[in-house]
This record gives sequence, C-alpha cells and structure tokens, in this order.
Amino acid sequence: MSSNIININNVKKSFGDKVIFENVSFVINEGDFIIFVGKSGGGKTTILNLLAKIDVPDSGDISYLNDSLKERTSFIFQNFYLVDYFTSYENVILPLEYAKDITDKSSVIDLFKRFDIEDTIDKNVKKLSGGEKQRVSLIRALLRKPKIIFCDEPTGSLDKINEQIVMKHLAEINKEGITIIMVTHNENLIAYANRVLIIDGFNIYEKI
Repeated sequence: MSSNIININNVKKSFGDKVIFENVSFVINEGDFIIFVGKSGGGKTTILNLLAKIDVPDSGDISYLNDSLKERTSFIFQNFYLVDYFTSYENVILPLEYAKDITDKSSVIDLFKRFDIEDTIDKNVKKLSGGEKQRVSLIRALLRKPKIIFCDEPTGSLDKINEQIVMKHLAEINKEGITIIMVTHNENLIAYANRVLIIDGFNIYEKI
C-alpha cells in the first residue's frame, strides 16, 4: 500500500493583493503520477514551487514524510535550462560536479542509450532538437536518483511526436517507483496520470 509522502493542509498563497490559492488541501502518495491542469496564469507553476519547497505558503502547511525526501527531488522544465556551449554529457554531469558527487560514466551512457540519444553524448546541445534536449534534461534529473520529479510544462516546447516520446519515458520512470508531479496546459496528456488535479479559481480539486 502506498504511503502519503507530501501532505498539503489548508494552504493559502497570494502575491500582493492577488490570492492564488485558499484553503487548499490534498495529499500526494508515493508512486503517484499527478498532473495539474488549469488555465494560463492560474497558478500551476506556483503550486509546483510550493510542493518543491522553492516557495512557501502564506498560511497552512506543506509537509514531507521525512526531511531526507526533500533532498531526493529533481526538476524538468519547459525551457530545458541546459548550458548551450556544453555537450550533452557535460550538461548532465554538471549538477553532480557541483555537489561533488561521483558517478560512473558507463551508467550515464546507459541512460543515453535507454532514451535513444546515445549519438548526442558528445554533441553541443545547441545542435540538438527540442525533443533531444528534453531527454538530456530527463537524464540529468535521473542522475540525482530522485524519489520525486517535478515537471513544469515539460512538453510545452515540443512537437507532437517528441511530446509523446517524453511522456512515454516519464510513464516508464513512474512505473519504476518515482513519483511524478507535473503541470501542463495540455489536457490531452492527462491519460498518462493516475491522478489529475484541476486548478480552478482559488481551489484545487481532483478530477473523478
């Protein structure tokens, strides 16, 4: 039986006089693939930042099952955030070098093979397609051995073919036990989720 890993209780968040959320409560379970949907500017990135502890609520509480879980998270963004003058390989190991972590190069190569972009390892990322860049971002996220991956519009810059490739990989990762928490404006992607949460007005509620 899966356990609650993040509990959200009566959360309120505002920016200046604008209230984004109010009295929001829900739980996230280990192994969930959650997709938040809502209109542009409705608070999708805000809820992701709150859940990732990048931001804090005005009131209420967001608590993790344990403190160590907060250190086992990774992010994937719409705009990739790759260093243009680095190769794909250099980009994925950069966070590990900053953290003075060591990983075997063969394990990195195995991930490039898994995501069918082995031929990009030594290429400058400026030469990659959007879909290839997002798969590089996914490899970078996985190298941190996360328990949770936060995805902020991860397919927003991709064409339909690459959108499906990235979503397929996220679904596979989720089946391996990694919790996926994603926001998107594209409701066509909700079939990949086991739970869909709708952001509407000040509220967040689960689609039945």
